[in-house]
Amino acid sequence: MAVAVRGHALVLDGRDCLHLAGALSRYIAEQARRDGGVPPRLREIAENVVVTARAYQAEVLAGSDCGTEPFRDDAFSAPCAPSATSWLTVEQTAHLLGCSHEYVRRLLRQRELHGSRAGGRGAWSVDAASVVERLGERRMEAA
Repeated sequence: MAVAVRGHALVLDGRDCLHLAGALSRYIAEQARRDGGVPPRLREIAENVVVTARAYQAEVLAGSDCGTEPFRDDAFSAPCAPSATSWLTVEQTAHLLGCSHEYVRRLLRQRELHGSRAGGRGAWSVDAASVVERLGERRMEAA
């Protein structure tokens, strides 16, 4: 994470915002449901976090040179959405990362990618935000 404190300001990069966006959106939705409203300043901060996270996703996915448009659109669409986490199949993840299906499953078992299994033993669903993060890490290593 590239968090920096400068005086009374907190500076977050796109990767930080990607991690924060979903949790912040869920918190705001819960507070609105529970208390009937959210302070406008908090809503403005959350919107800025989501915009920055989406820009980070676009930059990482555009520079990845892997995947096709439909798969990239899946990965773009929802990690920052207020409702929930976006999930990709093992096949979509392998295509985006440019690796085999078995390697993706190994990354999931080793918890290097975040995912879950249907019923604990079914097919894997991969958290799209962890795929974007991994693409970002690979891009930084290449630079």
